Amino acid sequence: MRPYPLIPEAGTYGVAILIILSLSAFSLASHIHFRLQQPGIPFLAVYCPVLSLIAFWGAVVLDPALWFDGGIRGWLFAVSTGPLLGVTAAWADRRIIRPIERKRALSWRARFKPVPSDVWNSFGSVRIYGDSKRRRVPLRKMQHPGAGSGIGAHNLSLTVVILAGALEEILYRGVLVQLCFLLPSTILIAAALCASVIMFGLSHIEFGWAQVCSKLPLGVLALLGTLATGNIFCAMITHSFFNLCIVLKQREDRIIHDDRRTLA
Repeated sequence: MRPYPLIPEAGTYGVAILIILSLSAFSLASHIHFRLQQPGIPFLAVYCPVLSLIAFWGAVVLDPALWFDGGIRGWLFAVSTGPLLGVTAAWADRRIIRPIERKRALSWRARFKPVPSDVWNSFGSVRIYGDSKRRRVPLRKMQHPGAGSGIGAHNLSLTVVILAGALEEILYRGVLVQLCFLLPSTILIAAALCASVIMFGLSHIEFGWAQVCSKLPLGVLALLGTLATGNIFCAMITHSFFNLCIVLKQREDRIIHDDRRTLA
């Protein structure tokens, strides 16, 4: 009698594990960073290795050559269009997040004694007011790339920020998009692609719903660039320029804020 295995092909489990890790990379890195409780370790120092390990697993389970395919035209389109998409995504991000953060800051000023703390929010442009022992901000709101370490995004290395964006695109526009196209019908593929954009936004849920909404334009533009070029190089450039614009703007806001404090 032929023995039947108790489990299906091992590759099926590999794909399932890859999907779970890809969708939970941010939360997993946040949990590890919180457990370390080392004030000198910034969040991205944990996040980038986690992304790298998941990307490596994706290269083992899938065909990584498809991530960088697309021909010469695709590469030329990526180089010429990626920076524009990144700047556009950064503009959309600020248009969404600015009013929400301004309203939140006014609410905090009304609730707490206006004693400036050293903790910046995830966008880096609005301070949280009140003594840390008296604040009632949920813990998940404080676990952003500058909270636990005391190092805001305005102090992060541009190389690390660009690397984090590129690694995220390997997961969301490389691994997940490739898995979407394994589905049997066009409708399911389209639904899965839309879901990948939503999941990219939801990966920032620890920063609040404002950050989720503000990251959706970046996800849409990166996905369109990937579909137009046939590779993730356009999405990597888009995300890198997005992060670059955000960090430079945060540094500018920090300089303006410090100048105002000095004049005051």
